Amino acid sequence: MRIGLIADVHGNLSAFRAVMREMPRVEKIFCAGDLVGMCVRPKQVVRLVKRKKISCVLGDCDLAVITGSFERLSEEFKTACAWTRAKLDDETMKFLRGLPKKIETKIGGFKIMVVHGSPSDALYGRVSPEMPNESLSKILADVDADIVIIGHTHLQFFKMFFGKLVINPGSVGHPKDRNPNAGFAVLDLRGENPRVEIKRVKYPVEEEISLMKKESLPSSLASRLLYGW
Repeated sequence: MRIGLIADVHGNLSAFRAVMREMPRVEKIFCAGDLVGMCVRPKQVVRLVKRKKISCVLGDCDLAVITGSFERLSEEFKTACAWTRAKLDDETMKFLRGLPKKIETKIGGFKIMVVHGSPSDALYGRVSPEMPNESLSKILADVDADIVIIGHTHLQFFKMFFGKLVINPGSVGHPKDRNPNAGFAVLDLRGENPRVEIKRVKYPVEEEISLMKKESLPSSLASRLLYGW
């Protein structure tokens, strides 16, 4: 079985569409949170998620939009999330409120966990590629899963640690590794050992930036999209 993995779409419909076009044939897609909260087409992003039957968890920006509590966000993201909250209709808000903080399932004999941040802090935890093994071991110590899928840092990586495969597919809508191309991954569970393909796809970033400018969102957010930081 092949599974598509995405995270951190952040309302970027242009990037999301590009990823869906580039995604190979898969039996299921998981999203590790943050569907909304930066770019200006959150309703369309949620509609596409529902149409593709993507299984999503709640992200910290999703929660901020739902609750109107922006204290933990940077100033630019406070502005973007407040704009998003004001624009969303009841149907989209209801969908976001229904997202779980964690998905735990079993596919092809593998136990899989999906969270936005980390197993120890589903919304705000951070697992980075350079995290020391000692720190990672504490996070994974009590995790009853073979594969852990995360987001939040917007950095692509996968790592086998103490028999557990940790995967961050990167950000669809807002990469932070100086590469502006949208990120995603494919998890292949055909065979005894899982395999991961990390992928990137170019998308019309100028289209998103133009829409953000029309809505007077912070110019720094547009720069982030353009340069991938």
